[in-house]
Formats: sequence, structure tokens, C-alpha cells
Amino acid sequence: MNNTENLVAIANKNGWTAEYDASLAKNPNLFNELFSMLTSIMKGLIENFFKRTKQVSLEPTADEFNVKRDLKKFLALKSDGGKLDWLDDDIIGWFGKTTIKGRKQKIVSNIYRLLKNLTHQSIIDTGKKFDIYKKYNLFDAIELASKLIDAGEIEEKGKGIVIYFEEEHDGVPCRVSVCRDDGGKLCLNLLEVDPDREFDVGGGVLFS
Repeated sequence: MNNTENLVAIANKNGWTAEYDASLAKNPNLFNELFSMLTSIMKGLIENFFKRTKQVSLEPTADEFNVKRDLKKFLALKSDGGKLDWLDDDIIGWFGKTTIKGRKQKIVSNIYRLLKNLTHQSIIDTGKKFDIYKKYNLFDAIELASKLIDAGEIEEKGKGIVIYFEEEHDGVPCRVSVCRDDGGKLCLNLLEVDPDREFDVGGGVLFS
């Protein structure tokens, strides 16, 4: 059996056995070849769904965030000196009393652009499958949405980005979508996650 056949045999196993440990021991390069092969396969599969395009990050902060008090510090309407043409009132209506403690660690996230139309359930399941799925607390989500706008990632209709929340509304998972509407206006929408709702190719999601 050649190395390729060995790699395939090992990769197809549900768990390691003494036989396969012995194969690795006899060929020190086999593990590296296996790792390289599996990485290549994994990359090929994830790229059937997403294209990773840009990285955004948040630095640690001791500041706490109250939604009603602090939302406008990061995202406000243009009439209030902010960036947005439209801001969903439900953010304060649903979560106005929510207070979140400061961020202890740096957060690094990536934009994944959809290469095909996907439902939210498919987006979430695919993210979990490839260990990139991430939900964000309200503080992090709002600040990240602001950074996405500043980075020029929301300049076109159809290029909106979804951020999934840790917080729920009446027991239902939620998300924000920062996007352009048909008239080109910059909007921040808050919605409950509808697993069957489809998100169009070209749109994005923020994961790890």
C-alpha cells in the first residue's frame, strides 16, 4: 500500500488504532502528509460555501456597554451625527436594558462571503462543521458592525453582513444585518433568526 492509500485508509477511520499508530511510527512524514491532505480537503469543502475576505478585530476594553445609553456612541443616524440612514428601533425596544461588561480579550473575526444562496440554518451548520461559527454579545456585535462600515464592506446593495447574537429575544436567537437597501441607504436591521430564510450569494457573515 503506498502513502496515498495509507492516508486515505487512516482518514476514513473513525478513530486511531494500534495498527495506524504503527504506520505513522514507521513513516515520520506520514502524519505531515495526512495533515496536509486533510487540510487541503477541508479548504476545498469550505470554499464550496464561503470565501474569507477580510479580518476585523476589537481590542480589550474596561468599558461596559448599556444598549440604550451607549448605542449611539457606535451606531447612530446621520441626523444625529452618525453613519446610518436607518436604525432598527427594536434594538433598544428588545435589548435597551441590557448591560454588558468590558471585553477582557482581543476579538479577531473574519468576513465570509457566500458563494451560493444559503438559508440561515445552512450558514450556521456550515460554520459549525468547519469550526468557524461564532455568536457575539451585543456590545461586540454593535462595535463590529461599525467597523465593517468604516472598512467599506457595506458599500453596495447585496453585500450586507450578518452578525449572530448571543442574546435572545423571548427565547429566540437574533441577528443584526448591516446592509444597503434598494435605494442605497445604509441600514442596521435587527431580526429573529429564521432558519429557513435564504441569504443571497455575495452577502456575508461574521465568524471566527
